[in-house]
Amino acid sequence: MRVCRIIVAASILIFCSWSALAQKYGRNVLQKLPQASAAVGVTGAAAPKQNCVNWLWAAEVETILKKQKIDLPQTYWVTQANLGEVCVDEPIDLASIASLVERDYQLEDGSKFHLKAIRTTGAPSDIGHFIASLQQERPFILVWKGRPLLVTGMTYDQYGYPNGQRMYQVRTIDMVDPAYPEGDEHRSVTFVNGTDDPNEISGTLEVVAVPVDPFR
Repeated sequence: MRVCRIIVAASILIFCSWSALAQKYGRNVLQKLPQASAAVGVTGAAAPKQNCVNWLWAAEVETILKKQKIDLPQTYWVTQANLGEVCVDEPIDLASIASLVERDYQLEDGSKFHLKAIRTTGAPSDIGHFIASLQQERPFILVWKGRPLLVTGMTYDQYGYPNGQRMYQVRTIDMVDPAYPEGDEHRSVTFVNGTDDPNEISGTLEVVAVPVDPFR
């Protein structure tokens, strides 16, 4: 018997079938809505300068910030994390990266901002939040099978209650592995719900730039 993984919230990620949902909540209460998608373009995403895990996540952070019009290159992040432009192929530690990233910054032009690092463990739970991130042109990092990948899109089914509350069932999570050049068959990676194992997703990391009062 397949266990239906459901997290009750205003908007949730579900890894189970429509029939399981209908049985749990009732077909007359839960209405299935049209399939939908959310995506963000990352053409020209930064490629890691070295083929190592630390350069991979650093390149992804660079791309995430470029989408928010902030230029902090991967060399900056690698130097901050490893005290030099070295290659580190140890398992990724999202908690350490989040701690490193989250603080106030000031660029050479005098502009100030705060970087907020939002980390989750395991498969995404609040799918509505991640859909909103993609709609706002903010890709994010997802670690699948130990490898940090850049999430660029999702397709999902929607379920609605009479009170307007919604639940979401992920169909696919579309990702980019920037270690491979554009056009390479290994560059595009897709998690397929019902085929791939959500237990192999170890976490996510978002990096969001927040304006800071210039006179602070």
